[in-house]
Amino acid sequence: MNTEELKQLLQQAEQAQSRQAYQEALAGYRRVLAESTTAAEQPTRLRALRQQGLVLHILGRQDAAMSSFQQYYLEAGSSQRAVDALVLIGRQHVQMGQPLKGLAAHNEALQLAEALNDTAGRATALSGIGGAFVVLGRLEEALTNLGRSLALFSQLGDEMEQARVGNQLGITYARLGMLDKAVSAFRRSLALARRTGPRETAIILGNLGQSYQELYDMEQALQCHQEGLALAERAGLRSGIPDLCRNLGVDLMYLGRLPEGLGYLHRALEMSETVGQQDERLQTLYSLALAEQQNGELAQAEARAQQLIGLAETNKMRGYLADGLHALGLCKQARGDTPAAEQLWQRAIFIAHETARRFLLWQLHAAMAEIAGNPDLTRVHYRIAAEVIEQIAYPLEDKELRQTFLNAAPIRAILWAARG
Repeated sequence: MNTEELKQLLQQAEQAQSRQAYQEALAGYRRVLAESTTAAEQPTRLRALRQQGLVLHILGRQDAAMSSFQQYYLEAGSSQRAVDALVLIGRQHVQMGQPLKGLAAHNEALQLAEALNDTAGRATALSGIGGAFVVLGRLEEALTNLGRSLALFSQLGDEMEQARVGNQLGITYARLGMLDKAVSAFRRSLALARRTGPRETAIILGNLGQSYQELYDMEQALQCHQEGLALAERAGLRSGIPDLCRNLGVDLMYLGRLPEGLGYLHRALEMSETVGQQDERLQTLYSLALAEQQNGELAQAEARAQQLIGLAETNKMRGYLADGLHALGLCKQARGDTPAAEQLWQRAIFIAHETARRFLLWQLHAAMAEIAGNPDLTRVHYRIAAEVIEQIAYPLEDKELRQTFLNAAPIRAILWAARG
């Protein structure tokens, strides 16, 4: 096969990828890689390695995707391609639950891009650094890097990357409890994503829905997650399905449809493990632990919480460690072991403060109020929980969303108790 025939084969594989025919695309890329042997064919081979890795990631084959990206880096042949390869390797590490390795790869990419005066490379590396900081719970650092990245992509006019970075910004704002800014970021990103592709659209719908979920607007959350899941399934986006299933499970649990919700949560956990998404696996373990504890399945819930704590400690994911401690404390409380619950929640409160997890923080203080040994301490915890709730609610510019949040039964109960 000559050089021109290889280029045509690569083009056909990319066309298959663009219409979501991923197996056809993968077969095409593999054939290009098998047939490319000369120096003249190296640019075609490098493009095939890069695109093959992206398809493998979408299909949930994370180890194979990493191998493809690493081979792309080894053969890069130019500093600009090396920047691109390092960013892809960094993203893949973060997806696989290795945020420190991801941060190192992205920092290397940034240094190289700055030396080359490569604006697009700088923007992409900064986005990756921000994403790694989100997973590590270093949210203020995430905001700084993501903001710089978004400004550069806006300058370049790259709508797809603006949508992706805007989505990461939304996630960061949401974890900081700044849901007004989160919803705005997701809505802006969604408008861009609808023009650029189904994968980004499905992912952003999932995150926008999760923001509605945290504001107790469960009907809007459910609509976003149902649309996102239908889109992801129709396009064969296996890597996007676990998060949407997890969110649907949480929506349904809050709407009183616990058995149906548990079905989606179990599917989310199975798929997150199958496609190698560690971040999503940890989130699902937390959601499942809460649902099973609510359903009276205490042994199973405790096992999920312990697994979450172990994985979070191993990977230095402090935010998820706080989640695991919260869930395990709820199980101990349900068993009547109040001292153990208190010890777990005190540790979780410290970490939630450290990682700026406002939504978890108010829930932890509310839980501590329930087991406090005297009325004065009960009042202190309720007042702190109420203050955190007000810090979340009153910056919300959307009055309807703010009122929905303040009218939710769990929120009303805390605010009422704090006045007592």
